[in-house]
Amino acid sequence: MFDVATESELRRLLEKLCEERLDKDGLTRLEAIVLADHEARRYYRNYLQLHGSLHWDAAVNNASDSALTLPRIFAASRLEETSEPTLPAEREPVSPPSRRRLWSSVAAAAAVLLVVGLSVFLTRNRDDGTVEIVEKDPPERIVEERPDPVPRPPAPPLELDIDRRVAVDDPPTRPDPEVSPDAPEEGSTDEVIVAFIDRQLEAGYAGAEVEPSPRADDAEWVRRVYLDLAGHIPPPAAVEEFLADERPHARQRLVQKLLDEPAYPRHFASLWSNLLVGRRPPDDVDRDALQAYLREAFARNRPWSDVVTEIVAAEGAVDENGAANFLVAHVNAEAVPATAITAKLFLGVQVQCTQCHPHPFNDWKQDQFWELNAFFKQTELVERGGRTQLVSTNEGGPTFYDTRQGLKMVAYPRFEGRAVDPAAGTNRRLALAELLVEGDRPQLADAIVNRVWAHFLGRGFTTPVDDMGPHNPPTHPALLARLSREFVKSGYDLRRLVTWVTSSSAYQRTSRIGEGNEVDRPEIGEPPVFSRVYVRPMTPEQVYDSLVVATRGDAIDWDRTLTERDRWIQAFVTPNETDENDETLTLDGTIPQALALMNGELTSEGISLASGTELARIVAKRGSAVEKIRRAFVATLSREPTDREIAALRPRFRAGRGRTAEAESLRDLYWALLNSSEFALVH
Repeated sequence: MFDVATESELRRLLEKLCEERLDKDGLTRLEAIVLADHEARRYYRNYLQLHGSLHWDAAVNNASDSALTLPRIFAASRLEETSEPTLPAEREPVSPPSRRRLWSSVAAAAAVLLVVGLSVFLTRNRDDGTVEIVEKDPPERIVEERPDPVPRPPAPPLELDIDRRVAVDDPPTRPDPEVSPDAPEEGSTDEVIVAFIDRQLEAGYAGAEVEPSPRADDAEWVRRVYLDLAGHIPPPAAVEEFLADERPHARQRLVQKLLDEPAYPRHFASLWSNLLVGRRPPDDVDRDALQAYLREAFARNRPWSDVVTEIVAAEGAVDENGAANFLVAHVNAEAVPATAITAKLFLGVQVQCTQCHPHPFNDWKQDQFWELNAFFKQTELVERGGRTQLVSTNEGGPTFYDTRQGLKMVAYPRFEGRAVDPAAGTNRRLALAELLVEGDRPQLADAIVNRVWAHFLGRGFTTPVDDMGPHNPPTHPALLARLSREFVKSGYDLRRLVTWVTSSSAYQRTSRIGEGNEVDRPEIGEPPVFSRVYVRPMTPEQVYDSLVVATRGDAIDWDRTLTERDRWIQAFVTPNETDENDETLTLDGTIPQALALMNGELTSEGISLASGTELARIVAKRGSAVEKIRRAFVATLSREPTDREIAALRPRFRAGRGRTAEAESLRDLYWALLNSSEFALVH
């Protein structure tokens, strides 16, 4: 159990770790504590994440107040997490996961710089008083170009004038984990891949001794797939159409239909805009241009490798090249934030703490962080004609960094052992983009497969999805390896990846816990077995769009709705002003959310009987009170009411009360359904 004494010991060990004073016995003890308890693992991750963030802040601020030390800052910055929300039918609703962080002031950040950074000035001195800079041998310059090992669909080339020279030593390979002997034959058809997924999951159920939840009924499934792919609940007409479709493969057909509709690229562009620049980006970021770029990429199903290449190697004005906005948001502070968030989003690894010391359990070392940082050395922001522009210079040479032992080191651009010519004229970011997609299973593929799996199943193969590595092994390594390789072989086809995941037996299951899988509880720290789909709260965007669909039906101007939504969401978003796009969201089942939904303008308009609302259409239609109750449930919860719910509601719709009284009762019912926990959850 992670008690007070253990927490105190863990904090002392982490202090020594970050100051490079931890001996071998201490490291062994630290590893034992962290691996023994999920709360200790969370504490460990948050500590190192905070340490890296404060180091960034300290590096760009020049205050001198040393009143606060790192332990005090961390004590004031503990992250608070709660359990996974569940449906009312399972147990009483609880608050969904939330994170709150109290960040220290500039003076506090400077204190960390003083405590941690004194060694910067303790570089190795020569007898003549000059400073010795410790330098590794620069990479040998080799001018041979290496062809792409994996054929990819053609895409419009980047208009960049480059002279790229990449070393030709073989890229590193990662062996696949052992696969069960009863795995199906090798092949890359959709049917074979989905069968492999199901076999791997079945083996996991057997190993964990769990009985998976049964198949979800059509009403539960259609609501879930709309939220996952379109970003909102299904319109009532779509629910009725799907429930009436008794043909085979109806679910697969609906997935393909949704992938071809505008809601899919709109939703995924919103998700990735939030990841890349946040909901409240810096003023010089054009978030609308970034979203337009992403919508086009997802609509055309452009290869993920090409999208990442264009984002990492982007140049130009923020309003003309939407892809440039990612680095515009993070290239400050000598591109240290850009280095960390590039690794986090595109490689699924958190390396921010390695800027000043090696990661104790991950493979990343301090020199690797700065070797990755060296790829961004040429990147600058300039103002031209009142617009921010991302440009690449012809600067060559190494990047310099300091160790805790007081040595000034140099780093040349290198990624996973692959060196790039550091001379001026080499476009380093384009070279990095090429290196990211090399091989038949690059880390880039693992990262996006893990993230897509988590998007649809509620949990990834690792938790968090962006903290992969030896310290945090995947729950299903063979499955992750196979999906990554197949994804690369498909040409980085995101739609095929989505099809594989949504066609799996795991995605077809209900989210409700059964008697045979009560131990499958990742929300309390247990590794997920995927014997059910895990419940999670809607994002703010899903809440707003679903309210619009439930209240306006099919009569929606989505361009206008997106503008209204962004303004509405700002009331619930507080940026933490860190380099990682961290935000505090109050739209997570808390009192502010409840008040906003119960009394907000959008809900008030939605439950009015004015012409054009879904409720007005329900009231106006001919039919019995029970039929109107049924339509209200379908429009809001995407399902039929149960017999018990009908029995409880029927007395409010007794005959003889008149149409006005019936309309008011329907308004009350609609309001209650929109404010239910069932409406606000993805399940």
